[in-house]
Amino acid sequence: MHRPVVVDCLQGGAHVICEKPLADTPPNAFAITEAAEASGKLLMTAFCHRFHPPVARLKQLIDEGALGMIGMFRNRFAGPFKGIEDVWFSKLEVSGGGCLMDTSVHSVDLFRFLIGEVKRAQGAVTLLNENLAPGVEDTAAMLLQSKSGAIGVLEASWTLQGGVNVVEVYGTEGVAEIHYWDGFPSRYKTVAMEGWEPLPEEGDRFVGELTHFARAVRGEAPLAVTGHDGLRAVEVIYEAYASAGLQ
Repeated sequence: MHRPVVVDCLQGGAHVICEKPLADTPPNAFAITEAAEASGKLLMTAFCHRFHPPVARLKQLIDEGALGMIGMFRNRFAGPFKGIEDVWFSKLEVSGGGCLMDTSVHSVDLFRFLIGEVKRAQGAVTLLNENLAPGVEDTAAMLLQSKSGAIGVLEASWTLQGGVNVVEVYGTEGVAEIHYWDGFPSRYKTVAMEGWEPLPEEGDRFVGELTHFARAVRGEAPLAVTGHDGLRAVEVIYEAYASAGLQ
């Protein structure tokens, strides 16, 4: 669905910010990135979580070495989605997948942003909602490993009840946790600290995302999220699908 629209816009001379996932398949995502390179225009994948204030601060802490060597990344984005069977992103022929493609594409990008490039990926999927078509997973998990050796455990569901939506990073010198929608504080601590310190919560990630894109278009900042980032996320999801027997 994205490929013809994005390519037309790029070839027409427009800079483009494209919602995730960049495309429904790796070949379509690659074609979009090739069109962007040929056009000389900016292509940004809308990975809004990079602009979530606690995530941005956590990235700084990791880059500064405050948490030491990172060994584990854990993420869960899951909860019941009423009426999911009636919306377009549960239609395989349109979206390219189920909750992994819809939700875990964000998780993969968070792993790449915070931890590093993915070396390998494995997935496990199941379908609990009998109203969804076969081949569209509504509950899934992924196991990632970065080139540095860090491990990522990612969980997603459109069907399971309750639970905590969280990003957790564990290092040899510290730990951080970022909470979404559950009332718990986002925070971090290191072995040198007496207790937990809060991570900043003020600011809207969607506003931050669009503000950054506008600044990049005006030449005020380099693009922080590219079409290549969108391509890599789709490639990793497809690697997980293949290991789960869906591709």
